[in-house]
Amino acid sequence: MVFIVKYPMDCGIFGVIKRGEGSDRVNGDLVARAMEAIKFRGAGLGSGFALLNRESMGLRMGVFVKEELMNNAVDTIKSVMRDSGIDSVDVRVRNKLGGPIVDLEVKVFNSAEPSPNFAGIVNSINDLLWEDRAGRVYYWGGEHIDVFKGVGYPSEIASVYGIERYTADLWIAHTRFPTNSPGYLPYWSHPFSVGGTLPWFIMVS
Repeated sequence: MVFIVKYPMDCGIFGVIKRGEGSDRVNGDLVARAMEAIKFRGAGLGSGFALLNRESMGLRMGVFVKEELMNNAVDTIKSVMRDSGIDSVDVRVRNKLGGPIVDLEVKVFNSAEPSPNFAGIVNSINDLLWEDRAGRVYYWGGEHIDVFKGVGYPSEIASVYGIERYTADLWIAHTRFPTNSPGYLPYWSHPFSVGGTLPWFIMVS
């Protein structure tokens, strides 16, 4: 008798979009339950959810930082923004993850549209934060996107962020089986989002 042990060694991806104008937005609870059905495709080393709405939610970006370096990271973020002509910025702790890692949400109040050089601003912040491994920007998607991710299975990330409380026109979710980059920090969990007014996703599986 031959026993074969098979590991999926692939990621799991789920996407859903509302039916059209006049239809209700898709509830996050449905997305979390769908991801639970493909939990076996991940390794518990990274999961995430991204939502997109047509209505503006304001220009924002997300940053994972080490808790003990959070104050320095906030100063760095505000300094780069200020030097780039963005002087009205609010930084708040959105969540505390294991590690210990803190999830910061950065809101820009004095810019109706993303700066033409916002990608350069993000790169400058990342370069400075990474000098002492303080953290990384993990999404910036204009006004219409939000990303929730971390190290763990989909149900764990959904619980941490209360995904069931959110509704969206479109959802993309991912559970990770790392093959080409580390899985022990939330920066490398998927999905990623970069862009300006029209955001887009990068999903690696």
